[in-house]
Amino acid sequence: MSDRPVPKVTIDDREFWDSAKRHELMLQHCDACQRYFEPPVGNCAGCGSSDISWRQASGRGVLHTFNVYHRPYHPWFADRLPYNTAIIELAEGVLLLSQVTNCALDDLRIGMSLEVVFEDIEGGFTLPKFQPVPGV
Repeated sequence: MSDRPVPKVTIDDREFWDSAKRHELMLQHCDACQRYFEPPVGNCAGCGSSDISWRQASGRGVLHTFNVYHRPYHPWFADRLPYNTAIIELAEGVLLLSQVTNCALDDLRIGMSLEVVFEDIEGGFTLPKFQPVPGV
């Protein structure tokens, strides 16, 4: 069994990962043009401003697209097949790569309402994942 792959934290996304440890989903926000964006960068891709802050996201979104993997692309996943990766369209308008959890793979549907949940893993990392919104 190999080690679980973990994110490579950079200076640009450190706040994202630190906030995930607190079970908060934070996104960069351009205070000049009022856009949220992901991945984190030094200047707004929309207007070029460096007037950037971190704001807590709603944690709500919809399933934009997904893949179900039936073969492992990393040895750690060999005993966890099948698994999904998903693009979540957050209420703030950004797309976030994650995984849908607490949902049978056959129940995944484009457009389904999702909410963030956090998985604390080894190495001091916390992964934001998404689950179906109950009752929706």
